[in-house]
Amino acid sequence: MKQPEKSHRYLLLTLMIVFIQGVVRLTIVPAWGHYDEPTHYEYMEYIIEHHTLPDPERPDFELGTRIVQTFNAVLDVNCEGIHSKGDCLYVGQQFDEVPGYYLFQVLFQWIVRPSTILGQLRLARLISLFLLIGTAWLSYLTVRQTFPEKPILALGTPLTMSVVFGFTDLMTALSNDVGAVFAMTSLVFAVTLLFSQGANARTIGLLLLGMFLCLVTKSSAWLGIPLAIIGVGIYILPRSNTNVKIVALIAGLLLATWAIIWKPGVGPLLNPTINKYFPWGGANVRLVGWYRPQNWPYYFTAIRWQFVTFWSGFGTGYPGLPVWGVAFFAALTLVSAIGLVRAFRKHFSHLKLYQKQIVLFFLIVVLSILAMSLIRIDPPEGYIPTARHFYNAIVPTILFFLIGLGQWLPSSQQRYGLAGLLIIFFLIGVWSILNIQMPYFLATGPIGN
Repeated sequence: MKQPEKSHRYLLLTLMIVFIQGVVRLTIVPAWGHYDEPTHYEYMEYIIEHHTLPDPERPDFELGTRIVQTFNAVLDVNCEGIHSKGDCLYVGQQFDEVPGYYLFQVLFQWIVRPSTILGQLRLARLISLFLLIGTAWLSYLTVRQTFPEKPILALGTPLTMSVVFGFTDLMTALSNDVGAVFAMTSLVFAVTLLFSQGANARTIGLLLLGMFLCLVTKSSAWLGIPLAIIGVGIYILPRSNTNVKIVALIAGLLLATWAIIWKPGVGPLLNPTINKYFPWGGANVRLVGWYRPQNWPYYFTAIRWQFVTFWSGFGTGYPGLPVWGVAFFAALTLVSAIGLVRAFRKHFSHLKLYQKQIVLFFLIVVLSILAMSLIRIDPPEGYIPTARHFYNAIVPTILFFLIGLGQWLPSSQQRYGLAGLLIIFFLIGVWSILNIQMPYFLATGPIGN
């Protein structure tokens, strides 16, 4: 009885640290200082005022004007335009998104009823902070199910997440990306539970709930649908004969394809052009762009930017990390990747069946979301996405990162290595706040790009 109680105390301490890191972000980031935060607020407030989901063809320009007025009053800027992209507020920019996250936020807005726009924004950010806590808790449970004999990994995963200040920056914003991260983390946990505990009413129910959350939260989380199908296939195949495996593989591929071309309100689409119905648009142009050598320098720049914004966040100024910061994280990531390969070669065959299935599923999740982030690059000289969608795979990513680094240390020293890593990340975060983030927030306007 003493060991579980001790474990619970460590978990509570870990969640408290995550909470404190989130509060730091709430404190230093000014109103509208997060990526596209005004347009996410616009979606939420539209539901509150009109008692219906927003219509992209009928934006509320008066609401947009009120949002812009808070820019001038609070941030001492001179925002005027609200009608087109590039002005202070691109009205209706998020209106084609699915509503799950916004409806969740509206519920608390109706309960608390803040009297001002800024009061509503603070409450919405606080609700996002609690989704961050929920994500950290689910990450602990996921890793504990995967490697019950390694509690240091279970605690280290949410602790490391808390000092990746790009992640905590996102997860304390008013943004449906927060909902997408929570939904995908819920799905990953449900699939992990399926592998470790088997198919029963609880695991199947959690899996369906995770798929539902992915479906109603954000288009970038729709990837959870085919991933769930793949997870079920991985679970079933070792327990089936060859014919069942072949049928399951074909069915899984068809269902995954169906999920990719699925459209809300329409369902599966026959003979669609992927260029039109791919969730991020322009897929054909982007895929062709990969094979043109003249675009390769642009892809290098885009991939570097995604790497930088994974570690440093996208609300910290376009320089992102300084050169020494990029070099440090690149070296650390490379060392971890080499260590992860060593871990697979040395230990994978000794894992239990369910652990092998989980590790394989985690690898598919990471590679799928990496591919999704690369598809969103628009060459040449087009859109370069930040890494916020890659946080959908935050749990397996951080877990693999820690496993890879741990391979370079004796087992008895790994807890000290984790403590040292967290301290280094924390110091870099403090340096970034003082030298990049605060000067950026003081010197620039409120809108991200």
